[in-house]
Amino acid sequence: MDFHWSDWAACLGSDLNLFFSNGRHVQRRAKAICGRCPVRGACLADAIAQGDQFGIRGGLNPQERRQVAYRAERTGSTPAA
Repeated sequence: MDFHWSDWAACLGSDLNLFFSNGRHVQRRAKAICGRCPVRGACLADAIAQGDQFGIRGGLNPQERRQVAYRAERTGSTPAA
């Protein structure tokens, strides 16, 4: 059986509205879930590769992901390394 990284995500079964809220308190709760996720790096790399512009993915909001992608591009490193 083939597994995808998302099969191991800590957010499985969570209310997805939690990850797409503009409220800082709610975003902190979403980021806390990401903080204990075993596939956070893969999620972040996928979000950056897809250019996701909404929601918390890989523990970061869209602006934070853009900053990570920019730094990775400048240094030639992998965004979620």
